[in-house]
Amino acid sequence: MKHIARHVIAAALLIAPMAAASGCASDSAQPVPQANSAEVRENAGGDAHLAYDRACHASRRNPGDSKAARAIKRHAPAAAAHWAAQARLAATDGRPGDAWKMAMRAMEIRP
Repeated sequence: MKHIARHVIAAALLIAPMAAASGCASDSAQPVPQANSAEVRENAGGDAHLAYDRACHASRRNPGDSKAARAIKRHAPAAAAHWAAQARLAATDGRPGDAWKMAMRAMEIRP
């Protein structure tokens, strides 16, 4: 029994950093419907970062949801590009603090 407990704890310790490194943002109110609507808007040319955040939230609520995992992979490049572009705009506008935060967000998503 102790042997199994050690394996469960070891697995949890391995999974936690991977989940943290995925770049998922903070929680949102209703992830699944908002992710779907954000994805529709993203397909129309915007809101990839919102679709990514909602998919991350859905993944945290249902860790075994392969649909959310696929959505995270699908939206990550566009979400990272969005935050990188916003960081450049903030730097150009003379807002270095905002530029730093946005650049770090882009790096969280796509290191």
